[in-house]
Amino acid sequence: MRWWLPIAMIAAGLAGCYNYGYKSQRAQLWRGMSPVEDVNLIREGKSPRARREAILRVVRNECSFSEKERQRLSCRKMLAFVTSPLHEPNPLVRATAASALREVGTPEEVPLLARNLRGDASLEPQPEPSPIVRREVVKTLGVLAGPPQIPVLDALLRTDPDVETRVECANALARIDTQRAVPPLLAGLSDPDPSVRFACREALAKITGEDLPASDTIWRNWWESRGEKATERP
Repeated sequence: MRWWLPIAMIAAGLAGCYNYGYKSQRAQLWRGMSPVEDVNLIREGKSPRARREAILRVVRNECSFSEKERQRLSCRKMLAFVTSPLHEPNPLVRATAASALREVGTPEEVPLLARNLRGDASLEPQPEPSPIVRREVVKTLGVLAGPPQIPVLDALLRTDPDVETRVECANALARIDTQRAVPPLLAGLSDPDPSVRFACREALAKITGEDLPASDTIWRNWWESRGEKATERP
């Protein structure tokens, strides 16, 4: 074995580590990254990986922020801002921000997230184009949103081309857990994909307490038979 081969392998490994993220963490390794530096990096960093790492650090350290720091840095609003394709071009960064809001977000961020999903004639001309981001936003809506966002989830469940996004819509409706979500889930039982139909059936079972097959006809007959008795469970 040539004597220089182990040295070359070690050098290649170190170079790979450097290029795959450790370069962006030099400052953190030596002196740590302050919350302000991380927020600025999320907003202005040139590397998508560095921006994603900054988001994860902000979320991990948010519990140690003082109330004054939370108000000054507005991390929640900044994360919601980054979920928009108008402000963040990289879909993986947008998805990371949407996921992070499940940890630190509040219902105040829900309208902006919903607007990013469906688009807006004046502010968000196009709906979110990336299925990866749509899935994460829908998961976050399931945690933060309430009944007012059911129409947004209903529209995605009916029309989104991505199967996993439609599955997450059913899961989000189950987490909102109101019988106002039953009609969208009944419609989802007619979805061409079996995984979506299964998710809708599981959501219906959770909301209603009924253990019926994943059959559109059976569930509709049961729902219609309730009539005026279809009220919220205590």
